[in-house]
Amino acid sequence: MRPWTVCWPETPPQGARRPSARGKKAIVKQWGVPRNGNDRLPVVEVMRNAPVVRKIIAQEDPSVLPKAIASQESGMQMFDQHLAKLWKAELISGTEALRLASNPEALAMVMRGVSTRDLATSLVA
Repeated sequence: MRPWTVCWPETPPQGARRPSARGKKAIVKQWGVPRNGNDRLPVVEVMRNAPVVRKIIAQEDPSVLPKAIASQESGMQMFDQHLAKLWKAELISGTEALRLASNPEALAMVMRGVSTRDLATSLVA
């Protein structure tokens, strides 16, 4: 599952992406995942219209967006980061978190207690 999909043409007109950055405060993607029990729990990925995001969009380099989101600046978070938080709070099972993760290897390392700044941003790969 790849939560962010960039649908920009190979060579868009100069500045074509900038208007989309001005009008929105955030983009939120949400999934309902099975909770430890019978109901579902929302897991969200949040990209806010923070200065770093506006700069990335203005420079037309979407490949660095995931790392900017993973920095958790301005309340942003990646899907796998939220899965890790929910697993630590024992709201979802480890099996379910790993099954849904975009990067199950990095999430598994977090679950084993390996936690560094570099690993937090590797949850985006």
